Amino acid sequence: MATKIANIKSTLQDQLERSGSPEELDRFVLAVTATIQEVCTTYLQYTELRPKTVPWWDAELEILRKKSCAFKRRFHRTLDLVEKRKGRLLTSFVGLNSSGHSPINNNSWDNSWTKFCEGVSSINEFALPYKICANKVCRPLVLWSIQVDGGPSTSLKESIERIVNVLFPGDDEFLTESPEQKQRRLFVENYRSTTNDERFNLSEVRSALKGSKRRRAPGLDGIQYEILVAINEKSPRLLVSLLNRRLDIRHFPRPWKKAKLVLLNKPGKDTSDPRAYRPICLLSTMSKVLDRLVAQRILHYYHSLNLLNLLKHCFCALKSCETAGFELKTVVLKKVRTNQAVSMVSLDVEGAFDFMGVYFVPSRSSSLSSNIFRMVRSYLRDRWILFETRATRVE
Repeated sequence: MATKIANIKSTLQDQLERSGSPEELDRFVLAVTATIQEVCTTYLQYTELRPKTVPWWDAELEILRKKSCAFKRRFHRTLDLVEKRKGRLLTSFVGLNSSGHSPINNNSWDNSWTKFCEGVSSINEFALPYKICANKVCRPLVLWSIQVDGGPSTSLKESIERIVNVLFPGDDEFLTESPEQKQRRLFVENYRSTTNDERFNLSEVRSALKGSKRRRAPGLDGIQYEILVAINEKSPRLLVSLLNRRLDIRHFPRPWKKAKLVLLNKPGKDTSDPRAYRPICLLSTMSKVLDRLVAQRILHYYHSLNLLNLLKHCFCALKSCETAGFELKTVVLKKVRTNQAVSMVSLDVEGAFDFMGVYFVPSRSSSLSSNIFRMVRSYLRDRWILFETRATRVE
């Protein structure tokens, strides 16, 4: 597959060089995506690995299955009618129905599934939801009638639209500009810089691909990370040329702003409430590579000027909730040893990121490069999601 893409690399690069406007580059991205999808369909053989057992199958259920199979074989092999009657009693004892299948004890089934979910959630609370997105663990969405304008929704499309409007509000729906927000917006709109960051190189792209998480559910294009890695190994200039062209024009591709929406039920929530559903947006893998490259440049910019607050732990390399907790514990123990009182206030803002303005504000005391700034500004504008099932389609 990667060799076939490498054979048409020169043609693709010629088309890329002729793309001089954002619209032309968007069309080129769509064409490249369609080409990769077509080549993958032709040359890749999709095989579904079916495990021998489901993850929640435990030893107790295995013993019940073996007993059922043993009684079933004994019943079919015996020739004596008396033994047949005994065998029939035995098979009815273990619960074999007329079709020959054994209905496993529901309590054992439920207990095994509960233990599996608890084990997965204790390791990583996000593991189970993302396994559902990748179709590793099938759990259907239970969607009830959503309250719309004081009354229940009458169709699936209306319910989805209501959920999307609540979980993804537009800026005009909730944002009343304060003087500080207006000043920030005007600063962003009038921002000018005379410097430009250098273009991405092959090692940066290779590092971004290597640092990306594997086995993540792909976006709407269905292109996996392994496909991008294989293409980059055979024709490394193709991907880096595409990303650099975006940086030169300072435009984030519109097709890469389109996310696939997956809704998951939150346990114990009222299903008529739109906030009872956890949204997961799946982006294109090529979009994530460009996103990672730009983020690395911005982090380098902030670290080089020492602009990051040392007390910040979230979304920082080598820092996490554990490091924040350890630092808090250190401060508390230090005060306790000196017999001082310790008081702490914990704040939790519900839907904090839902009510933030989408403005990327560089530091006023320094100059961020123009191409990186405009790339981020393009990234934050005109983003949209798609929820699609066999019954409805909502954008």
